[in-house]
Amino acid sequence: MSKPPPFVAFDPHKATRIYRVHLPRWRQKCVTYFVTFRLEDSLPAEILVQWKMARRRWLESHGISWDADGRRKLPFRQLRQEEQRSFQTRFSYAIQQHLDNGYGSCLLWQPALRAFVDDAFPYFHTSRFWLGDYVCMPDHCHALMTPIEPQDLEDILGSIRSFSARRINQEIGRTGEALWQKEGYDHIVRDLEQLNAFRRYIAENPVRAKLREGEFTYRRADWMDTWI
Repeated sequence: MSKPPPFVAFDPHKATRIYRVHLPRWRQKCVTYFVTFRLEDSLPAEILVQWKMARRRWLESHGISWDADGRRKLPFRQLRQEEQRSFQTRFSYAIQQHLDNGYGSCLLWQPALRAFVDDAFPYFHTSRFWLGDYVCMPDHCHALMTPIEPQDLEDILGSIRSFSARRINQEIGRTGEALWQKEGYDHIVRDLEQLNAFRRYIAENPVRAKLREGEFTYRRADWMDTWI
């Protein structure tokens, strides 16, 4: 596919696949996703513990509890749509607020290592997905991505993660350690207003983190301007 796809907003009346690892994942055909990758050591353990405790308390207050085997008694999808959106806003976005504090090794601050990520993201652009605006920070990356049917977002992200992790670990001589945090974050873009908000967020991320030129990579996808 060489011609940019039309913008497809999230449609609450359209078939939606929702599954859960730690966070619920929403999937629809032809939509655009805001995606976040972060390094394994990008958040201190105590922050993650506090976040998980708050998330569990929220779920329990909305009728989701656990049986003796640790299984949830009420599936997340049975919550009302507004409750699901509230959960996503409160807990998925909360992680983003901690990422600009520069915790951990910040390996991607090094241009030579960041280049492996910069090369991996656009590798299948226009063949498996369309890559929109993109930023790679010292310890995390944000991107707008539109999979091309029948490509699956998980497979696309898995390819990017595995390629970049392998090359970076080879470069620094590290074995047996995970580069990326096991579960990333993705969010379906719900309308053009939110699309523009995500584009601003990506562009302003280095500014908020007070990074200097050469400490990050930012690429604006001009083809997305046709959606405005």
